[in-house]
Amino acid sequence: MQDNRHTKPLLIASDVDGTLIDDEEKVSARTRAAVQAAVADGTPFVLSTGRPPRWIAPVVDELGFAPLAVCANGAVVYDSNADKVLSAVTLSTDALAWLAELALDALPGCGLAAERVGASAHDAATPQFVSSPGYEHAWLNPDNTEMSGDEVLAHPAVKLLIRLPGAGSAEMAAALAPLIGDRADLTYSTDNGLIEVSAPGITKASGLTVVAEQLG
Repeated sequence: MQDNRHTKPLLIASDVDGTLIDDEEKVSARTRAAVQAAVADGTPFVLSTGRPPRWIAPVVDELGFAPLAVCANGAVVYDSNADKVLSAVTLSTDALAWLAELALDALPGCGLAAERVGASAHDAATPQFVSSPGYEHAWLNPDNTEMSGDEVLAHPAVKLLIRLPGAGSAEMAAALAPLIGDRADLTYSTDNGLIEVSAPGITKASGLTVVAEQLG
């Protein structure tokens, strides 16, 4: 006789944009109830997103509780309840300079920005998102700090963002990926001329592995 009983999951992880929340950054009542029921039953729930820690608060407000979050495409593990960055894997300044040189040569006219992380989501001691002059943002109401191109690359970053307005992200990635090889991890989540580069081997899956190990 077949046993149809379900085994309780050891961990639930969810993407955020376009999965957990809609275009208006809302979580449906049904989804909220399902997530809260799973958590009440003892199953850890983790966010896994390209968002940086400073963009997690609206998701927490919608969920009604503050989960662990894998942020920046896997580079950062963030405790939203304690507002504490638990771990971060960064691109070194040498790696940033090398990647920038490749990008500017392979994608003429592109702009560069860097996503950094401090001790908390809004660490005042660390400018979180820095961009070079002329960098054209891919979203409304950017919270960037503009500085010179050299200054953008002067500190380790969890992501290097490469923006080429009017281009397709897939075409940008196709041009750059063979040059980067396995020395960095390249991804994109839209096709509006924006690609993101992280340290080698860094993906949402690698970030979730870190969280799973922490949770046992």
